[in-house]
This record gives sequence, structure tokens and C-alpha cells, in this order.
Amino acid sequence: MNSIEDCLKDYDNTVRNTAASIIGQIGLPEGISALDSLMKLLKTEKEVEVKAKAIWAIGRLSKNCEDGVIELILENVLSKIWKIKSACLYTISAFGPRIASSAVPILCKLLKNSNINKQTIAETLMKMGGEGEKYLIKLLIHLPDSDYILKGSIIKSFAMTDINSPNIDFIVEALYKAAQ
Repeated sequence: MNSIEDCLKDYDNTVRNTAASIIGQIGLPEGISALDSLMKLLKTEKEVEVKAKAIWAIGRLSKNCEDGVIELILENVLSKIWKIKSACLYTISAFGPRIASSAVPILCKLLKNSNINKQTIAETLMKMGGEGEKYLIKLLIHLPDSDYILKGSIIKSFAMTDINSPNIDFIVEALYKAAQ
């Protein structure tokens, strides 16, 4: 793994991109040793493709990551570059409910104010568990009918609901109200 990590420091973008991709594909448990190198790359990388691949690889290693890693991902989700945001949303989804308290407020702001794919953001909120579900339920109930794009994205994201979720009754009720 050390030789692949060394490639993350290479001068060539293609080599760094390929190294990050390989680490992500290797995944756990072998890839976890490269987490520090991926984080350093993420902090310094200027090339969009490489940065997005490093974020994706961190998501693939998320089960064994310390929660502190997510701060760096949450900073990058506010990027103006869609490819970076998309990789961050994947990684945030991979962390799931364990980071909901810090991720949900940022995702909520992004859902309301961003021009990026609202469906992807709503689905990421659903993967945050109960906290994300509650926010989407409340938002759906209070959205004006004219905001059909956001309403549709939230409704589609509810398809991801675990039938055993404690919020399932509230989701059904919100869907019923939205249908009227």
C-alpha cells in the first residue's frame, strides 16, 4: 500500500487520480492505512478530478474513519464545483447517521439554496437517518405548491425510507398531504 500512497504525491495529475481510485477500490481494511495521505491530498489538491477521487476514496473507507474526517468533507461540499459536491454527497452518505448532527444543517442549506441536483441532496439527507427524514417531512409540508422541483425531489427520496423507520407514519402523512 505504501507505493500506492507515494503515488498520491506524484507531480502528474493522472497518477494521483489513479492512486486515489485504486485506494478507494481496494477499500477496507487494507486501504485505511492511506487515509492520512488522502486527507493531505484533499487539503492541497488543485485538480478537480483528483480532489473528487480522493473524496470518493475517503467515502469508501468511511466505516473505519474517525468522525473528524467529515469536517474536511463538509467544507468541500460547499464547493462551487459540481464534481466535488457530488463526491462529497457520496461520502457523507457513506458516513450515514453517525454524522447527521453536523451534516444535516449544511445539507438543508444546500437543498434550499443550491442549483445542484436537489434529488441527490434529498437522498443524502435520507441516508442521515431520522434527523434527515424529519427535516424533509417538515420541509415538504411547508413548501409552496409552486416549488414542484424540490417537492418532487423530496417525494422521490422518500422511496429510500426503511419501512421500520420510526418516522414512516409521518412520511406517509406528509405524502398524503402533498398529494391533495
